Amino acid sequence: MWSVAASAVLGAVTLLGHRVIADVFSADQAVVAAAAGALIWVAAGQPVAGQAFALDGILVGAGDLLVPRRRHAGGRRHVCRRIPR
Repeated sequence: MWSVAASAVLGAVTLLGHRVIADVFSADQAVVAAAAGALIWVAAGQPVAGQAFALDGILVGAGDLLVPRRRHAGGRRHVCRRIPR
């Protein structure tokens, strides 16, 4: 539960400061606007990411490398699938 709480706090900080965070990286207002919009989605995904990181850590710590390996291999196989012409 700590990972979910910590990621929710980080998501809230990112959501509240998305414009300030984007201003740190660029002075161009078009870039800042685009980055600020992207950071809203990053903030929304933080609680889910916290759960995923915790589960990966638990499984790796328990010595179960099969589940994370299958999940990552399945995703890679999906992305690298040949596109018919």
